[in-house]
Amino acid sequence: VRMVNVAVKMAEIQLDTGRHFVFEHPLTASSWRLPSLRRLRRRAGVWETVIHQCMFGLKSEDREGMAPASTHERRVGTTMDEGLA
Repeated sequence: VRMVNVAVKMAEIQLDTGRHFVFEHPLTASSWRLPSLRRLRRRAGVWETVIHQCMFGLKSEDREGMAPASTHERRVGTTMDEGLA
């Protein structure tokens, strides 16, 4: 929890000074429910997307042949080209 809060604070400093950041974490991580990260995700100029790692060559399957949730990440950040968000 402490390290996530430090990362969020760094991202807030980046935003407050007109700079950019990217924060990635597994899609199902409990950290997405932390108040600090929820607050960051609501800030103006912050975008969010889900990355399916299999698109980048990650190969992992559970017993049913499905990719586990850990192969999916949520990415939150800003972009220098707002047209890409």
